[in-house]
Amino acid sequence: MKRILFTAFICCYAIIGTSCEALSTLLESSSGCMLADAPNVNPDALLPCTTECVGDQDGSNCCCEEIVYGCMDATATNYAETSNAPCSALINGVAISNSCC
Repeated sequence: MKRILFTAFICCYAIIGTSCEALSTLLESSSGCMLADAPNVNPDALLPCTTECVGDQDGSNCCCEEIVYGCMDATATNYAETSNAPCSALINGVAISNSCC
């Protein structure tokens, strides 16, 4: 719903007399990483990023940092120091975070 409202706002803003440069700046400031598990997720982003890509990525959400799933419990024997997102599994229909630990 907020994307529809945002799009309507952008259209009205553009019609009223916004320059292309100002509109471009507005779009860039409203975009960001929208992948929930990414370390640099931006919950306030209204559009997936397409600039400032990480590594060889391109397209939407290309600014998202790589997601490395693993055990994030430092006391577990299989603790994965390089992971930046907890592994999860469905157990009896419930998603259990760090279930691989």
